Amino acid sequence: MYNSHKPVLILGATSDVGRALAEEFCKKGHPIFLACRKVKNLKQFKKLLEKKYKVPLSIRKFDVLNIANHKKFIESFKPTPRIVICCVGLYF
Repeated sequence: MYNSHKPVLILGATSDVGRALAEEFCKKGHPIFLACRKVKNLKQFKKLLEKKYKVPLSIRKFDVLNIANHKKFIESFKPTPRIVICCVGLYF
């Protein structure tokens, strides 16, 4: 069993898998960082989860292909995520 207060970072949060995982972790009381390329695609989902589960959520812009910004992205978190889930899909 995990501590319900560990912050969770979900990369690729606009995917169906990312959204489902966000909801499951919200049910258990985890604060959530939702990360994706297109932030506007998560605004309604964030509002829904905040209203339904009363847990802290934030949305962060993240492009997995922009490797130069990965370190800056990770260092920007306060508190540091204790659980990181990657649901990123690449389409070529």
